[in-house]
Amino acid sequence: MTAAINETLNDEGRLLTHSGHVDPAWRGLGVGSALLAGAHEELRRIRAQHPDPAGTTAGFHCWVFERNASTLGLVEADGYRRLRYVVEMTRSLDDLPDIDLPAGVVTRPVTEADRLPVIRALDAAMHDHRGWPAMTDAGLLEMFDHPDRGQLDVWQVAWAGDRVVGGVLGYISAAENASLGRARGWTEGIFTIRDWRGKGVASAMLARSLRLMHDRGMTEAALTVDTSSPTGALSLYERHGFREAERLIVFRKELEPAP
Repeated sequence: MTAAINETLNDEGRLLTHSGHVDPAWRGLGVGSALLAGAHEELRRIRAQHPDPAGTTAGFHCWVFERNASTLGLVEADGYRRLRYVVEMTRSLDDLPDIDLPAGVVTRPVTEADRLPVIRALDAAMHDHRGWPAMTDAGLLEMFDHPDRGQLDVWQVAWAGDRVVGGVLGYISAAENASLGRARGWTEGIFTIRDWRGKGVASAMLARSLRLMHDRGMTEAALTVDTSSPTGALSLYERHGFREAERLIVFRKELEPAP
């Protein structure tokens, strides 16, 4: 079981997040309940050391695959409620679309000097998405300082002049693919800044990302999306051939205000 307190969100307050797994051979013996209780204790300890910002709510938070009946029963019996849904979608990399860039938009290889401007644009675009935290530049850079999520040579970014207007910050996890015996590329970090939405930026960047994944030897692409996305992202991905493969339930258990 792991536990961490994330940054405060504008719409969901403070997240006291945990995740965990129990070996199937040990299920039904109370191990999961003990781990959950331990995670709660540790999160309360961390919360006490780092008090909630004034006026914010706080709650225990976890994501559970819908097919994981035992964990669903565990957290719901402990008072967690279903908050929202996230789906993992996949599509084959056969029969790929060619989509022109909108007028006034260009794309080019992403350099290290572009990293911060790109993720700042992503951050600005995501502010109206549920569950997105307020983040500093340091936090944004840390999010993408990762051998997978920081693969600049896989990113597809749209520019209007010197301004980032959208992109797909995809990645390929060689270790994950080797472990699971597949050839999957992730088309994650899909965004368009507000004043460029509805002009085909996301579609063009997604098409380029899919083509790159195919050219790198991948046979399928995947992404995750909140079913309540305010930008209509779920419909966009369905139009591009993605179909739901897994569904996750985001659970929350509200906590009393800190003393």
